[in-house]
Amino acid sequence: MRKGFTIIEILVSFGILALILGVSVLFLRLAGPTLTLRSAARMLSADLRYTAELANTTQIIHALRVDIPNSRYLIVRKTDPEVLVKEVTLNQGITFFTTTIPAGNAEFNILGATSTPGLITIQHQSGTTSTIDLRPSGYVRIN
Repeated sequence: MRKGFTIIEILVSFGILALILGVSVLFLRLAGPTLTLRSAARMLSADLRYTAELANTTQIIHALRVDIPNSRYLIVRKTDPEVLVKEVTLNQGITFFTTTIPAGNAEFNILGATSTPGLITIQHQSGTTSTIDLRPSGYVRIN
């Protein structure tokens, strides 16, 4: 007797693999916008914390400026003249929805606190949103 697989066993194996692949692709397609939005929100909140840390460590006021029309934000050192520290453009499909920070400018003092608390909301083109809450103490939280 020979040992091996029959054609039926191989076809059943390929069928199961195709089913698993189909379910995985569907899941990734549905989860993609949420994952992209979460990633952008985490990056923005990390850069807000980074701006506060820069202000604290250098003892120079720093600001994060939201440029809503161009879907980007800038981190600047508030000296004369101002120095651009970092510029970030949001991923394709992600835009700024609203901000309650006055003039879209979150300034951090030498203690790492901000005098301009508020909310920054970003939106994926699918309509899902994520809000970053900036508190006067410099505390940043993703809602």
